[in-house]
Amino acid sequence: MASSSNDQGYPGEGPDFTFASANIRGSIGDNKFYHSVMRMLEDKIDVVAFQELNVHRNNQRVIESHKQTANTLGYKLFLAPTAEVAQIGGTAILISFRMLSEGSVATFLHSHPKGSYVRIKLTNPTFGTLHVWSTYAPADGTQRRDLFLKIAAHVNPESLLMGDFNCVEDVALDTRRSANTPYENTGAD
Repeated sequence: MASSSNDQGYPGEGPDFTFASANIRGSIGDNKFYHSVMRMLEDKIDVVAFQELNVHRNNQRVIESHKQTANTLGYKLFLAPTAEVAQIGGTAILISFRMLSEGSVATFLHSHPKGSYVRIKLTNPTFGTLHVWSTYAPADGTQRRDLFLKIAAHVNPESLLMGDFNCVEDVALDTRRSANTPYENTGAD
């Protein structure tokens, strides 16, 4: 979780907003989504990136329920559902009503057709514009590399990428495993 504070530090550091990203490993049941959003609310998180919601785009009942839950708990929801019923994935970004009431504007920009990412434009009178991403990368190395190349074409200094990238920067440092097979890290390079 990252945060910036306007109360301490150097002038121009920005408003007091917090950011968090979490893989919630399935949210088809309303209860799990509710508890995940409630936890973010309790922790006073303003920008939330969720991955692996596992909500299919044709499941309108669950999508509407998630929108209502987010709204009831004080968030605007931007959702990228999965394309296939049994597909693991789907992403979301939630923006707190507090942040919006203090002058920020959140606008949907784009979502991946299979739900691998959702991207919004977040404009704030103090810090300007951020392009916020919630990304769920495939475990398959070739698919992951293809997704990263697609995303890279749209990343700029105003981009904030959050997500479950299914790879690590340094295999020797960032993994702990007893398996005899090498860690499949394609796309991290």
